[in-house]
Amino acid sequence: MRIIIARHAEAEEAGSKPDEERELTEQGRETAKLLGRLLSATIDKIDAVWSSPLPRAIQTARLAAEPFQAPPRLEPELAPGGDLETLCWKLSREADSTVLVVGHQPDLGRLAARLLGLQSAIELKKGGICIVDTRDPMKPIARAVATLQPRDYPSILEGREYAPWLVKRLKL
Repeated sequence: MRIIIARHAEAEEAGSKPDEERELTEQGRETAKLLGRLLSATIDKIDAVWSSPLPRAIQTARLAAEPFQAPPRLEPELAPGGDLETLCWKLSREADSTVLVVGHQPDLGRLAARLLGLQSAIELKKGGICIVDTRDPMKPIARAVATLQPRDYPSILEGREYAPWLVKRLKL
C-alpha cells in the first residue's frame, strides 16, 4: 500500500478567524493545484482521498486530488489531535491501495514516524508530502519513498529533478 501524507497548504493567518474556519490563501490554492499536477504526472491512480474536516485541509485535498477525480472523504482522525492508532487501523483496511491523506502538523509528522518506526516526528512544510510504502499500517515497517516540499515540485515537473517513486515517465 502507498500512503501519500500531505500537509494542508498555506492557510489564512492564525488568529484571523477561529482555527476550525481558516481557509487556504491564494498561494495555498496554487500550491495544492501544483501538488495535484505533480501527483497526476507521477502516480497512476489514487484510490482514496482522506481529509481532516477543517476547511484548509478539505480545500487542499480537493485541489490535489482533482486530476484523479477522487472526492475527499472526511476522517475525524485527521483533525488536529486525532487518534493515530484508529487512523492506522482504518488505513490497514485499504490494502493494495494508494491513499492520499491530508491533515495537519504535528500529527502528520507523527503518523509518518509511526509508519516508519521512527522515534521523532517528520517535519512537513505546508503543502509538503511524505510518500510511504507499507504492507501493514499497523506495523512500523514501512519504507519512506520521498519527503518533498512545494519548492521541489516545479523542478520535478520540469524533469530537472528525479522523483524516486516514479514507476513510469512523467506525463508532461
